[in-house]
Amino acid sequence: MGLFKKILPWVIVLVLTLPIIWPLFHNGYFPMHDDTQPTRVFEMAKALKDGQFPVRWVSDLGYGFGYPIFNFYAPLPYYFGALWIVIEISALTATKMMFGMGIILSGLTMYLLAKKLWGIMGGIVSAVFYLYAPYHAVQIYVRGAVGEYWAYGFLPLIFLGILETKNKLYSGLIIGSIGFAGVILSHNISAIIAAGFLFLWIIFELIKLITKSKNNNFLYSILTVFVLGLGISAFFWLPALTESKYTQVSSLQTGTNNYREHFVYIDQLWNWPWGYGGSASERADGMSFKIGKLSLILGLVVFIGFFAKSLMRKKIISLRVILFLAAFLLTVFMMLPVSLVVWEIIPFAGYVQYPWRFLVFSLFFISCLCGGIFFIINQFIHIKYFRKGTILFLIIATVFLNVKYFQPQNFNFKNDKDYTDDKKIKWDISKISDEYLPRYFPKPQTIEDIALKNYSLTDDIIVKQSEFKSNFAKIDVSSVNQGQVVFNRAYFPGWYVVLDQQQVKPEILNGIIKVSVPNGEHQITLYFDNTSVRFWGNVISIISMAVIFFFCMRINKEKFS
Repeated sequence: MGLFKKILPWVIVLVLTLPIIWPLFHNGYFPMHDDTQPTRVFEMAKALKDGQFPVRWVSDLGYGFGYPIFNFYAPLPYYFGALWIVIEISALTATKMMFGMGIILSGLTMYLLAKKLWGIMGGIVSAVFYLYAPYHAVQIYVRGAVGEYWAYGFLPLIFLGILETKNKLYSGLIIGSIGFAGVILSHNISAIIAAGFLFLWIIFELIKLITKSKNNNFLYSILTVFVLGLGISAFFWLPALTESKYTQVSSLQTGTNNYREHFVYIDQLWNWPWGYGGSASERADGMSFKIGKLSLILGLVVFIGFFAKSLMRKKIISLRVILFLAAFLLTVFMMLPVSLVVWEIIPFAGYVQYPWRFLVFSLFFISCLCGGIFFIINQFIHIKYFRKGTILFLIIATVFLNVKYFQPQNFNFKNDKDYTDDKKIKWDISKISDEYLPRYFPKPQTIEDIALKNYSLTDDIIVKQSEFKSNFAKIDVSSVNQGQVVFNRAYFPGWYVVLDQQQVKPEILNGIIKVSVPNGEHQITLYFDNTSVRFWGNVISIISMAVIFFFCMRINKEKFS
């Protein structure tokens, strides 16, 4: 019976995810803003099969010339999706599995955090509000923002881990560090915002330390989680930061992506017509940014309840309630036009693109706060079944009011070929997202300009044998006279050329790699490898994982609560 009671809340949360993920089981696929997901999963799987790890370069996107998308675009969800393709699952099904895992993750991790804060019933309430938040539906079925809602799923682990360190140091550090690394490896922008909140928490703990003149365990826990989370994910973020200057990513800050055009208004956060369009200037938005009326009302009730309790007992209101409310209000402020002055002084704010990305954190803080309702009910209502009935009503009401949002606009009958066909990848899909092409690579203007072959060569060269992978090429040639081989690979730091076992400097012709070949028989090898930054990023990640392993050894008989 004890085991059943422990498992039951987990089962409830999992069951409550089913209405959200049910549309994923529909035949075919559905339209979304980022209609590249199955192709990215397919390309990740192809690179893994070629022996690339960590995966940085894909060969077919970038108009067939390849580009280092996973050197810059957070790769974790795509690793998960690609594993299904590696075991012979179709690309569309693998993509749906990736979608579903991100949804399930958010419910379970929020339950764990809120259970730590408010107990089992409060944990279930917070998990339901987190799962069924309207913007969560926007992420999944409108925008297709897989990375963002995977980060949404890892976010609670950061705070859970830090809180856990108060009683179980090593368990907490492991959970928090993995949570922060998970956010970084899922969504770059969410990671930047999460790091900002951790920085604010560090400042808060420093103030407490200075004013109270005593040791504060949370300060060291936050710092350790921050540093170790950065360390685990260093193989990704270190090259992403230092090598982005070699790409065309700066285009993301211009035109329709300028953050000044995408502030929202307070009434849009309360209520806004549901739609499957995009974000636009002023109030011309075709998508909804509402937080959820029930979440806002319940959050206010919880705050009032704790405030009333503090007055009755003549004590200061719970610090966690104040902090959750303050953090929530800060996220709301950052989405409104009045915050423009703050945005203009924040370095690299342009890369956030859309102030409404703070909705992820608004939902996190308000959902955490909503779980406190069970604590308030216990304080003011002494009828046992009424207390449980109130919680049940809140769960049912949340699901009933919001489940309608978790539907795609329509379904289509696309299949794997629509996302894995060679020409479709190299033209249709490549046009959707090409910002990580090398900086000086000229983008093809017509379908005739894409790379359908791996190489081209002058007439006096004969290819005797060849081998091509996503990050590797080897050809044996025979040349009557001096000639040239042009590899249809966009040049980017990390590409190396070896001619007859001698490394040579690659020649660049219109952004692609050219090799001059003397007469006679020769072997040319082209491979994509680590730069020094990538190498040290990998080393830091390995060392950080070794630290995690050491912490695991130190846990001994620690058990998760």
